Amino acid sequence: MMNRSGFVFLSASVLLLCAGLVLGRLWARNPVASGAPPGNPPSWIADQLDLNPAQRQQMDAVWDETKTKIGKTMERRHAMEHDRDEALHKLLTPDQAVAWDKISEDFHTQRAALDKDREKLIHDADERSRALLDDTQKKKWDVLTKQMHDRHWHGTTTQRSSTAPG
Repeated sequence: MMNRSGFVFLSASVLLLCAGLVLGRLWARNPVASGAPPGNPPSWIADQLDLNPAQRQQMDAVWDETKTKIGKTMERRHAMEHDRDEALHKLLTPDQAVAWDKISEDFHTQRAALDKDREKLIHDADERSRALLDDTQKKKWDVLTKQMHDRHWHGTTTQRSSTAPG
């Protein structure tokens, strides 16, 4: 049976993978990254949704902002992990097991909150993105996000709100 820290690590890894896939797809739209000429970058999602230029620009702004915020949460997470590791290395007393449990518990609580914040950022960006779309585009968005969710989660029964296609 998987212990709590193993489950948290696995869950965080899956969330990070999904976020990375989303950001990777979005980054591919960047004309500098893709090598496409400026002014008409390639965009899988924009093509699927038939976004007009204003919607494309607004969608890019939503996801660029989200990518930056997610990067900051990951930096904070790494700093937390480093602080925890340093604290654990300093433990040299007979009470090491008790202290280890306390440090681990605090770390997992903080990391879970940070992971929840990252999920909220993605969910909010998804909602903001949907608000830019007309009804036909929203239907396509929902189908695409469900397909991406199913592909990333390999048919698991985990229910999540829709997230941006990856």
